[in-house]
Amino acid sequence: KTTIGNVSGNIFKAFFILLLLGLAIPANGQGKVRKYIPGPVKKQDLDNKPSKKYPESGAGIVFDIGKVVIQPEEDGFKTVFSRRMRLKFMGDTSLTPHELNLDMFDDQDQEQVMWYTLKDNEIVPKQISKEWKGMNKFKPFAEIIPGLKKGDILEFNMKMEIGSPHVIPGWQFEYEIPVGWSSLTAEVPDMLVYRPVFKGFIPMLVNTSEIKTDKNGNWIEMDGHYIYEYNFAIKNVPPFKPVPMSPSSRNYLTAVDFYLEEIKPYKGKPGTTGKNWGELTTALAKAEKIGKRIDEFKPVPEFENMNLPDTLPDRVAAVYYRLKEMVSWDGKIGITAERPLNEVFNSKTGSVAELNLLLVALLRQVGVNASAVVLRTVDLGKINKNLPQVSQFNYLVANVRIGDMNVLMDVTDPCLEPGYLREECLNDKGLNINPRFEEWISLEKQISGQMRITMQAEIKGDSLKGIIIEQRKGYFAWEDCRDFNAGKKIIHLDTALKVLDITYANMDSISTGNKITVEVDATKKLIKSGFSEEINPFWAEKPESNPFNEKERVYPVFISFIKNYTWIFSLTVPENYKIVDLPKEEIISTKDNLIRFVYSSKQLNDNIVQITARYVMISRRFEPEKYSELHDFFKDVLKKMEENIKVRKR
Repeated sequence: KTTIGNVSGNIFKAFFILLLLGLAIPANGQGKVRKYIPGPVKKQDLDNKPSKKYPESGAGIVFDIGKVVIQPEEDGFKTVFSRRMRLKFMGDTSLTPHELNLDMFDDQDQEQVMWYTLKDNEIVPKQISKEWKGMNKFKPFAEIIPGLKKGDILEFNMKMEIGSPHVIPGWQFEYEIPVGWSSLTAEVPDMLVYRPVFKGFIPMLVNTSEIKTDKNGNWIEMDGHYIYEYNFAIKNVPPFKPVPMSPSSRNYLTAVDFYLEEIKPYKGKPGTTGKNWGELTTALAKAEKIGKRIDEFKPVPEFENMNLPDTLPDRVAAVYYRLKEMVSWDGKIGITAERPLNEVFNSKTGSVAELNLLLVALLRQVGVNASAVVLRTVDLGKINKNLPQVSQFNYLVANVRIGDMNVLMDVTDPCLEPGYLREECLNDKGLNINPRFEEWISLEKQISGQMRITMQAEIKGDSLKGIIIEQRKGYFAWEDCRDFNAGKKIIHLDTALKVLDITYANMDSISTGNKITVEVDATKKLIKSGFSEEINPFWAEKPESNPFNEKERVYPVFISFIKNYTWIFSLTVPENYKIVDLPKEEIISTKDNLIRFVYSSKQLNDNIVQITARYVMISRRFEPEKYSELHDFFKDVLKKMEENIKVRKR
């Protein structure tokens, strides 16, 4: 329901299109690397005609060219990563820079952003590099660049320096918008031995790794070492379509990462193997904008003088809620604090990393052994455990171990509690920033939602009145809290019901749950059937359709959290009525029993009947081969939920 993209990245409202603008890809002979040569933006490039190939899309990447150059220096290596991308808009500008990985260049000195538009049938180029630096990269382009319109082009020319050869940014070829040309070149000295790690299904047009040569075919030597050159490219990449009920489908986006396996001896320096996760953890604990920020934090009197409870859980909760009252999130995610934590505290606002590192520092100030945990959000797919690289992480939370449990915390969401993370953070495991050893912490232990819907109906004369009570706990309550604060619809009732009154209670509670009470006129639910009347017992939270209706399923089904429902419907009829027929009891389940629907019915006395149904999930993930079974399960459940109670006047 919520993702990082709009504060962090919503699933696209529509898919986008590519208008190919003169792709020139000459081949330099058999086996040679094919290169894309970008031309200048021309007037015809700025038209607003939709593409025949992808008419449903609203934008497209004309070209996306990346280059990594690593050079030895006195005290190590210098890594320079550059990227040039041309982005064409064809209508829908709800796309965000974050969704194109453009936010990773934030705060770099070398960012050039050009905006091309037509005015009076002439090209108007405008450099917006300075404005770009201050823009919120998690908002749609249309919001951060006022005046951006259909047919316009943005061109990005960016460069960043990285101080370690262990961190080569991965390259993504495939996006939810089409890509005309995407390529990556990496030039590294031959004492660095990298292993490219690929994922995805789109075959490479170019996939070479060889010693770099000059125009005469001679090997190029630099400082006594040859230059090894990797080249990867794909042409005409179709838009990747996110799959319903499977945020993990992004695991299959076509991309390449680099793992440094070995550094050979050079200039008298001994060789080393690539860093492992334990070494990376130690490095993060000492990193200037992560662990060092905590170490340099100066205690603040307000928390020093707090009257804190004695028990560890209560002490943690007191600090957590007090800080949450004092600060607000600025909408940015990441794993580094760009400012000292005392400055963050005084400003009362900050990014995910800044506020959660501040929470860790304050907990340590009051004697609680807290740590930071870095993770990768669901929309980016799972962490590749074969690649010990910090670039895989994009989110940071706080952690305290209480007994044998890790209590994870995120102070940036008003609706969260200790032990709960945002739904988009529930992605396998996070890495605890522990300076002593490698430690992975499960992010999915407390990952369920429970909903109990009680419906009390009574026939009075010719009308049917009722009360619906919904009680929700866990992630159902978290969703309710966010939607309630945003003024969105929460309860989902049958359209035949007329709401007479509605009350809300405990809407900010996840662990104890909330309560929504609705008084309704359900007369339209009385269906005449000959001399009888029929009443359907499912008045609220009934699925509208089968969610598994794809003809083919390539990716696993991945449900955001385990969802368990209980419906209890009781009907009271007058003395002059008779219960004619009740639906039969039935159990519907998948073969492995990972999802079950248990339906029971009974007549309590001459005037009262009760229907109880329970939907129970045990697993969040189902492989593609189970898809048809899921389809059949929900088909049978929906059919069962259509069965009615029959009553008749005596």
